[in-house]
Amino acid sequence: MAVEPRAIRDGLISPADWESLGAIQRKHFYRTVSRAEAAGVPLLEFIQMDRGQRVQASLADRGPTFWTGDRVELLRNAYADGKSRDYIASALGVSPQNVNAAASRFGIRRRDYRRVRHVREEFNYPPQGLDHNGHGHRRFYVYAYLRTDGTPHYIGKGTGRRAWQAHSRPGPKGGICDRTPRDPNRIRLLAVGLTNRESLAFERDLIALLGRIEDGGCLYNFSDGGESPRHNSRTRERLSRIAKARGMPRSTVEAASRKKQQRHAKKLGIEADDYLTMTPEQRSHMNGWLRYNDWASITDYQAAFAGGSAARRIEVNAAANDQNEIRSAERYGIPLKDYKAMNLGERCRVKAWLRANPDRTYNDYVNSKTRGRNSEETAAHYGIPLDEYLGMSDQIRRRTKKWLCDNPSKTYQDYRRLRPES
Repeated sequence: MAVEPRAIRDGLISPADWESLGAIQRKHFYRTVSRAEAAGVPLLEFIQMDRGQRVQASLADRGPTFWTGDRVELLRNAYADGKSRDYIASALGVSPQNVNAAASRFGIRRRDYRRVRHVREEFNYPPQGLDHNGHGHRRFYVYAYLRTDGTPHYIGKGTGRRAWQAHSRPGPKGGICDRTPRDPNRIRLLAVGLTNRESLAFERDLIALLGRIEDGGCLYNFSDGGESPRHNSRTRERLSRIAKARGMPRSTVEAASRKKQQRHAKKLGIEADDYLTMTPEQRSHMNGWLRYNDWASITDYQAAFAGGSAARRIEVNAAANDQNEIRSAERYGIPLKDYKAMNLGERCRVKAWLRANPDRTYNDYVNSKTRGRNSEETAAHYGIPLDEYLGMSDQIRRRTKKWLCDNPSKTYQDYRRLRPES
């Protein structure tokens, strides 16, 4: 026989109302009764309230005595100063929930005291976007960052979303700034659809026309633009101050870069002074040629590009190509005659197949290409003799594999016995 609950025995609630309560409501029934009595609300009505309504009901009884004019003014000033809810609750000696309920009761809202962090300047410029697909050799553009008065303070070049991304650049008040302008109207695309060479030339011309701060202009650019920027004495001093503030003198960085170039020049076997006088394009071309022709030396490169007639350069490049073909053919075990007869796409396919199958040879590739790719693996997977599999037509192959997939417990011999006509 079920025991009658204590709340029913005490006459606080009827059996029908008790059955309508949930498990949590039954567990905390006596606590709810005391809160309902303190708020002056009938028990069943108090149970049906949500959390916010219960807090409001509890505050209604304490309002005249607790929430005096001084406390309400203190609450309003705390919201105006941006204090947190926990700080206000600790200062007033109430729970955080009561803070929210009291603020709602007295019409105090945080959004009324929010400070405007940024006021957007309205420019009469039309909206901008990249009017090309952003691919190919004409994917570059030149952009400008404007001050709030509309004058430019930075000129740059880039591709894709470079103009809108955060990157280290001179700020409008000097120093390094890691953020682009918040107002998109202050980011202007000056020219789009340029090649890399055209964008560098346009950037360099604009910087020279507007002038940098050090030269009496309006731009905070560190350099004159272009591929190999040049810094004047004032810019070098400004960069030095920034580097020292970061904890590393710029002279240390320049010395480390110079030593790295000297070590690379010694590795190549050329004079360090000759290497340092090269332009970045010449260094990149030389390093790329020597990296591709790893058998060659700096003497071969100089013979091909540093001087001599055009016929001599053609002869050296042809010898380098022949040497590369011989080395590649020996590395992959391909007859040199067959390797020379292949085009570039066929060479790539053969090398990729041999790298993916290190236990195979070039003859296996030729046989697999003649019979069909992965014929041996397919025949072994379905348990079909390779000679029979190669002698089948495509229609019979598909029919046989479908039957074996539909009957995983059967073998190829069962298929031949049941369907001898195949």
